[in-house]
Amino acid sequence: MLLDASLLRRYEEELVVLRDKAHKLLCELGGDGEYLAMLQHMVDAASQMRLEPMPNNSTPGGSAGQNE
Repeated sequence: MLLDASLLRRYEEELVVLRDKAHKLLCELGGDGEYLAMLQHMVDAASQMRLEPMPNNSTPGGSAGQNE
């Protein structure tokens, strides 16, 4: 299942690694401090974990496969 808690933990760990790499690259590139701070903020916002694990008793898709 794609929304399994253990899979989402691994995905979140990968997000942290990518976020850290992006911050490191931005620091290496340098540039205007004001823009650097804004870009780092954008990286943080884009790398937030937005998925949540699905409860064990839920069925993905709700009424999928049922005729209405």
